Amino acid sequence: MSMPPAPRRPIAVGAALLSGNLLLCGCGSLGGDSGGRLSARSYLPQSYRDSKVITVGSDLTYAPMESEGPNGAVGFDPDLAEVLGKELGVTFKFENTSFDSLLPGLAAGKFDMVMSGMTDTADRRLGGSKDGNPRFTFIDYYISGTSLLVRKGNPRRIQTVEDICGKRVAVQLETTQVDLLKQQADKCRLQGAPLPSAVQKENNQVTLDQVRTGNADVQMTDTPVALFSAQQNPRLYEVPNTLFDEAPYGIAVRKKDEKLAKALQEGINNLIIDGRYQQVVDKWNLAVGAIHSATLDGGF
Repeated sequence: MSMPPAPRRPIAVGAALLSGNLLLCGCGSLGGDSGGRLSARSYLPQSYRDSKVITVGSDLTYAPMESEGPNGAVGFDPDLAEVLGKELGVTFKFENTSFDSLLPGLAAGKFDMVMSGMTDTADRRLGGSKDGNPRFTFIDYYISGTSLLVRKGNPRRIQTVEDICGKRVAVQLETTQVDLLKQQADKCRLQGAPLPSAVQKENNQVTLDQVRTGNADVQMTDTPVALFSAQQNPRLYEVPNTLFDEAPYGIAVRKKDEKLAKALQEGINNLIIDGRYQQVVDKWNLAVGAIHSATLDGGF
């Protein structure tokens, strides 16, 4: 689920870590009307033009990307969805759903898309497909990475992912960090070092609490989220100067919904062209992962 309202403010860490090579390259020039802009709404299926609503599955426990506010979803993703909705002439309705239920819910038609700080990966695009044909398409709109979060003072002296051998590592279920932890455990085994133990929980807040209460030595999570948690609770947590496994966040839609995917992609590209994307990025202090152009299925 790989940076929010005051997300990466203390981003001396993030800025030094995320470099320009994280920016997604363009996928062709934007032809069409008015200064190179395409009419994104022209791609939108008629059913959405008529209803003027697109439902969004999202785990609202992942600040700064998304969380629950007094009047609904708040964060980078809801703000980006709001301006994207103005571009497309629709309203995006966020529905709070556990992260591990998002893609199954999308496949079952419970919502039209998923926007939840979700890393675009080949496995997620497949979605458990038996025939090898992807079940989902991802519209990539931001670049993230993975970082480690520890208790203030870093009592276990954890600086890099190599230091988690023999440590208790908190990770959220169904996130890319679960696989990263397994990969590092294999490296620890090859080195003859003690294996890390996984403390897996259902959402980011519960996972973070494992570090706070001492049930885990370190949390492994997306960089924007780790930095935000440390910034919000500077007396409790800190983020060592490390980042790894950079990858794009993507909006997921069903593979068959090609027109919706195209409308979302061109809509985001128009927001990039006219500066509205950057305004949302700046509001949440997430400039280090901003993209130059939205792409389809660009994850690994």
